[in-house]
Amino acid sequence: MVQKFELELKLASAITESSKAVMQARSAQEQLEKLAASGETKSAAEDMTNKISNLLDGPKEANTANPQPTLKGANGDVIALYKEVEKADSEPTLAQEKAASKTTSDLPPLLKRWEELKSDLLRLNIRLSAADLQRIDLDRPPEHEEVGENEE
Repeated sequence: MVQKFELELKLASAITESSKAVMQARSAQEQLEKLAASGETKSAAEDMTNKISNLLDGPKEANTANPQPTLKGANGDVIALYKEVEKADSEPTLAQEKAASKTTSDLPPLLKRWEELKSDLLRLNIRLSAADLQRIDLDRPPEHEEVGENEE
């Protein structure tokens, strides 16, 4: 049962990290969509909204032959896998181990992209402040919670 416990810890950590990133990204996306900006600030806000949408859900013109991992997809996968591993009274199966390995390897590049976007959001917040507009607050929870976001 040691393997099961170690896998559950690894997945729980991934859930915590990915859920936080999804909630922050969705909150930023909601706030950006409500922003009443104009000119270059509006263009920068729209560009940021598109980047966040691509990270969360993938590009609108997704390549179905070779789909890229998305933050929401990876978060949902790790939550589902954790539930499967947790409910079993035995060691993880080889399939569960492989799924955990794939899912947890998909997350770091997605989380890195989110950290980069957060840096871009800081720069955008400077522009928003200069234009006397509401800054994007990543600590503000999204108005509408999606399934799985608060599973930690």
